[in-house]
Amino acid sequence: MELYNNKLTYRINRFIRFKFITPRYKKRLRNRDISILCNNCTGGFVLHDLGIRFNSPTINMFFHGLDFFDFVEHFEYYIQQPLIENKNPNYGSITTTYPVAILNGGEKYRNLELHFLHYSSFEEAKDKWNKRKERLNMNGDNLYLIWSFVGMEKDEKLYQRAQNLPVKNKVIFVNHPVDIEKYPSFFYIKGFENNKGLGIISQYSGFWGKRYYDQFDFVNWINKGKNRGN
Repeated sequence: MELYNNKLTYRINRFIRFKFITPRYKKRLRNRDISILCNNCTGGFVLHDLGIRFNSPTINMFFHGLDFFDFVEHFEYYIQQPLIENKNPNYGSITTTYPVAILNGGEKYRNLELHFLHYSSFEEAKDKWNKRKERLNMNGDNLYLIWSFVGMEKDEKLYQRAQNLPVKNKVIFVNHPVDIEKYPSFFYIKGFENNKGLGIISQYSGFWGKRYYDQFDFVNWINKGKNRGN
């Protein structure tokens, strides 16, 4: 992977991608009025590739552990909660240098931990979260979900929970083949078979400008929404 993502090859791949690949994606795209909920930065990469405005607060941040599942399963509750700055995040032994926030679960749900790794301050993260939250497209045909299994072993109960997430347009990325009849929303990203779950699927996978997530035809997936944008 490092071979295709070092300082020189990254610049070559980036040039090829934005000169030849992403223009074709944009030309094929018919549905632009969308929002993507995502557990990490993959959604932001996809939207950037397509030139779509960030209409979701979950862009440019990631959820700790399985907090994203709770967020989606109890979305109507959590999306109404204000962000609370967390100066002592519970993310293993890693010391964070970026803002971390909490969505309070109250008496009924868990507190969720949100990591805003692309922001320099909590106020900046809060401002972006609130502005993008206001732009959410909650139409079932134009709301999309991306989940990547990172740092996790295969777990059938977890897979079933992912398949049952209450968003119609969803894709679940894993690092091994799955039973598509049992898990129709799953997609096998090749190249991480020896990992504990997926690695960084936004990295380049060769010398031709393709990222690992390009194995999935996300343009066709987005175009399936019934309400077409301009």
